[in-house]
Amino acid sequence: MGLVGRLVGGAVATVALAMGAVASDNPGGGPATLSGQLKESDLNTITLTAEAEKRLGLVFAKAETRKVVRTRTLGGDVIVPNGSGATARYAATASMSASDLAQAQIDADGAVTRARVARDNARTRHERAKKLFEAKNVSERALDDAKAELDTAEAALKTAQSQRALLGQSIAATEAPRRIWIKASVYVGDLARLDLTAPARVHALAVHGKSLEVKPVSAPMMANAQAAIASIFYEGDNPDGAFRMGERVNVDVPTTGQTDALTVPWSAVLYDVQGGEWVYARLADHVFARKRVLVRAVVGDTAVLALGPPPGTEVVATGSPELFGTEFGVAH
Repeated sequence: MGLVGRLVGGAVATVALAMGAVASDNPGGGPATLSGQLKESDLNTITLTAEAEKRLGLVFAKAETRKVVRTRTLGGDVIVPNGSGATARYAATASMSASDLAQAQIDADGAVTRARVARDNARTRHERAKKLFEAKNVSERALDDAKAELDTAEAALKTAQSQRALLGQSIAATEAPRRIWIKASVYVGDLARLDLTAPARVHALAVHGKSLEVKPVSAPMMANAQAAIASIFYEGDNPDGAFRMGERVNVDVPTTGQTDALTVPWSAVLYDVQGGEWVYARLADHVFARKRVLVRAVVGDTAVLALGPPPGTEVVATGSPELFGTEFGVAH
């Protein structure tokens, strides 16, 4: 087979169950027929029977010109989760590696424990001094000293707890926090072109991988003067634990202004083994052909194309992998 699609997934089973054998192996009138030879250089026209198309459950959408906000894809990292998005927490943790942060959290937890023990001991001594003073067995000064010791221990405990809070949720407790922070790096010369007040979208590095929307955090940008690189921060929910601490991600940050662009549903785009990008266009009822596209950006569930079929062309929004399997005989 000259070409294997990354997104075929379960196409073998799906096409086999829904359509039966490919028509090239069933000349007696199968549910699908192919014209041309199965060569990568020659795009085939796929003709389905009405029943086969119904079984596949194909869904169609039109390629159209829309006003879209372009995005700039930045490299990013999943960093310390937090509960409030407090600026102070970013300042305390954003520059730390995961291992350094884990050690800092362990040290801070120990400091809180020691401070709590000291507070409890001071409270016990204060209660004892109070009873002795009431029994006229110690002076008032001894009671005042015990009270001062307790006040100092309580203040030390609050300080230790505050310092620990700055380090965020324990990364030793969970590898996939339910709320994540994203640190994205950008060349300082591009900052003016980005809309840093708008939500961004985080993507796993895999094609058609997991993604989620994140919101900007009102925090000071971190900069590397030598490399002219600035770091900007986002936060968002990670309810299914899809993103993990330290994971490298792509961050699509909106640019300022809008532009007209050719678009198709992102679900319509499939990739071949060489990384080529394609959609299936409907030429007529039950007749389809694969058309090359070039994806410029992905905005939500929409693919913005630099190259693609003319506006108004109907494309397969759901079912492209099944057609791909039919074209190249995966269901053979």
